[in-house]
Amino acid sequence: MSTVTPRPTDAGHPGGRPPSLHSIIPPDPPPAYDPASAIAYTTALSLAASGPSQPRARSRHAAILLSRSDKLRIIGFPFCFVALVDAAVMQEWKAGIQEQKAPDRQSWEWKLNGKPWTGKGSDTISSRRLIAHVFFILQVNGWHLTSGADLSSTSTDKGAIMLRSGPPSYRQIFSIVFNEDDKIRLIDAPTEAIREALESAIKDTRPFGIQDSGETERGVYQLRLRGNPWSGVSPVPPSHKRNLTFSILSAMEDEGCDTWVFAYSNT
Repeated sequence: MSTVTPRPTDAGHPGGRPPSLHSIIPPDPPPAYDPASAIAYTTALSLAASGPSQPRARSRHAAILLSRSDKLRIIGFPFCFVALVDAAVMQEWKAGIQEQKAPDRQSWEWKLNGKPWTGKGSDTISSRRLIAHVFFILQVNGWHLTSGADLSSTSTDKGAIMLRSGPPSYRQIFSIVFNEDDKIRLIDAPTEAIREALESAIKDTRPFGIQDSGETERGVYQLRLRGNPWSGVSPVPPSHKRNLTFSILSAMEDEGCDTWVFAYSNT
């Protein structure tokens, strides 16, 4: 998924449904998690510049895990966040919850009705909005997206979304979804300028072009690209697909948005 938020200079979250997230769905499932190959690259403080070490407030990290086709798990959050996320899920996921439980002392898991993470069928849009709503509730309460990571042990897990504690924020969240063989969907973008920037990024990245475009339902703007670029048999080289992704992310940044990208695959 590519999650996009306008920077703090934008207006706070308006009334009604918060704008939503979305996803970049790769054609192949992510590799199984191998602890021996997991690397975290971090920056080191300059010892000469930092001087004697000073005690610092410890930041907290947590994660959301999407697993199988219907499970959402929060890991490492304070226990009070179970009620917050539960309320967000019940409000946004109209199909309802089958069950919920604590798999261990550090996590809580919801099993949803339907198959929200398959990226297919009637759940495609509503599942993105569900995740966006959860993200919005978390950021309002001081937990912010940082990155995606593959912390799974099986191919049925979609990957983890990492979050970090910080000051509360009311920034809008919307999503860009790469869907089916040839579509890009912009879900709940807050301004017309963002839609125009997305279209320009696609047109300016050869060999891509837009076959048709338009609003498919309220808040959802869909663009159908020429050919079948996301198909496994597409003649478009993988490098061109990556360049398109980079162009889109750059266009969003030029519009004053910050972008976090994570992916989950079809099952």
